[in-house]
Amino acid sequence: KYFLPLGYMLTGIAVTDDMLGDWKPASDQPAQFLEEAANQTGVEKFPSEFLLRDYIPGLFGTPVLDYEEKSITFSKELQDLTELLAERQEFSSEEVPELPNVALMGHYAVNSFETFVQNSLTSGIDVTFLPFPNGEGGINAQVNMFAAVRANSACASQAGEFLAFLLSDEMQGSTGWENLNIKRIPTALPVNDNAFVPAYQRRFDSGEEYQKAAAEKAEELFQLTQQITTARFCQYENSLVFDTIFMTSENSSVEKKLDDLKNELRFYFDE
Repeated sequence: KYFLPLGYMLTGIAVTDDMLGDWKPASDQPAQFLEEAANQTGVEKFPSEFLLRDYIPGLFGTPVLDYEEKSITFSKELQDLTELLAERQEFSSEEVPELPNVALMGHYAVNSFETFVQNSLTSGIDVTFLPFPNGEGGINAQVNMFAAVRANSACASQAGEFLAFLLSDEMQGSTGWENLNIKRIPTALPVNDNAFVPAYQRRFDSGEEYQKAAAEKAEELFQLTQQITTARFCQYENSLVFDTIFMTSENSSVEKKLDDLKNELRFYFDE
């Protein structure tokens, strides 16, 4: 009866201002963006680049699986990124500085960019988040927190009211989740725009002397989220590509592995 997102994550690259200068990425495709950013910041690869392998389809605005059309599409751009990450995993990343690096913002378990920001507030070295482009003139939000109510629920109306409460300014803002007394407070980016700045100001707050800087950084990141043009539930597609390419001992090309996956998925659609 109800199915709605409560939070999402963004994937990008964390850099300091002196690394960035006046540089702006020229490409709107993830693979070219990754290479451009590495060249600009003077690194061969990023220490946490391996994280991207878990989210390849989720970087793009167009889904791999179209359930209405029963079609499977691995675009050339997706294949290019997959091949690039497969090649670059052989590069050594020993004895490298903390930044620049691949960063996840709003991840439910690894909130690496939030940690970079907290460190930057105390060090005075500002850190900037460069989101991966989605190939469609914007960036893609990967939904990583959601809620649902079954259509045959005996309490569907009341549950719907509860979902509305979970989307409220109070719950998605600075202290809402804490009031539920749950063990792990969600780190996903709030889908409620009104709640974004209060929530992130609280996450970045490292003491009274940093409150102003925390508020300014929260507002800066909120403005960045306005570049989002697509939002998708990507977890299944992400896991399919990751398992097919990086969790197999089969010695074949990325193109062949994706073709084999497409044939396997087409069988299930046909059935």
